[in-house]
Amino acid sequence: HFRKSLKTRSWERAEQLKRQIENGNQPQQPKKEAVTIEAALTAFIKDCESRNLNRSTLGKYKRLQARLIGFVANERLAEFDGEHCRRFRSTWNLSSRTASKELERLRAFFRFCVENEWITKNPAQGLKPPQVKDTPTLPLSDLEVSKIMAHSDFRTRVFFHVLLHSGIRIIDAAQLTPQKIIDGKLFLYTQKTGVPVMCPLPPDLLADLEQLPLTGGFYFAVQSANPISIAERYRQKLNQAAIKAGLGKKRLIPISDPFSDGHETYGYSFGSENKDKLGWWQGDPSLQPGQARLGSELLTLGVDDPDGSAEQSRKVA
Repeated sequence: HFRKSLKTRSWERAEQLKRQIENGNQPQQPKKEAVTIEAALTAFIKDCESRNLNRSTLGKYKRLQARLIGFVANERLAEFDGEHCRRFRSTWNLSSRTASKELERLRAFFRFCVENEWITKNPAQGLKPPQVKDTPTLPLSDLEVSKIMAHSDFRTRVFFHVLLHSGIRIIDAAQLTPQKIIDGKLFLYTQKTGVPVMCPLPPDLLADLEQLPLTGGFYFAVQSANPISIAERYRQKLNQAAIKAGLGKKRLIPISDPFSDGHETYGYSFGSENKDKLGWWQGDPSLQPGQARLGSELLTLGVDDPDGSAEQSRKVA
């Protein structure tokens, strides 16, 4: 005598299965259809969308989907083992930190497959992440800030000021709207972590923001209102300004780090030591339009500003 669930609500079907067992014939279980990598990825992305993941996080999973489909085509999920994972990882042309994050996303996908009982083991679990060497980030020096500001157009300078004074990430600054500034204070939830941020902004910066025409409701949108496109636009413009200033390509991560020296005034944007030394062509008749002088050094500015007139490219320190 033993008890066993026959997994059916039909009395007739249950009697039929019971007789098969009594006669020594175990009922055959229906074979599960083999799941392909592509089908599993499609189900995984739909699950991510239903969980309302952050747009940037969802985009990274979709890029993993495209990369993995391109690598294995319609291969069966059950046939994808640890060796396949190592070969797939060898196709990545990523930095150590980015590759480590990509490995986490790959593991998350296969963990989803295990939970759905499509496979019994996570083939990416045994892969060791690459070594990541952390480089401490420091704020740009006063002189570097001054030179970058001098080689930027008006809208880019205001964007730079927002980064310097608020310490927010560049993707959050890209989504800045008038509704996020209340009584001279910046209120927002950071896109990456959802953490609420409140930061008072200096009057001069508020005045500059009011001069910017809005596109799609955003202060810094010009051609596209997509936050990623906006952030990339100003990342490129600030790097171009750094190159023109002879500083080479600068990493923008230090810009959004908290100030290490306690400077919180608007003058920090030009540097506490250099803001009084920086003069624009409007106030110096010896300079040509588009030029500025930092001490004894002559700087050439970008006056071909598509976002504003040369009149807007004024002294804002």
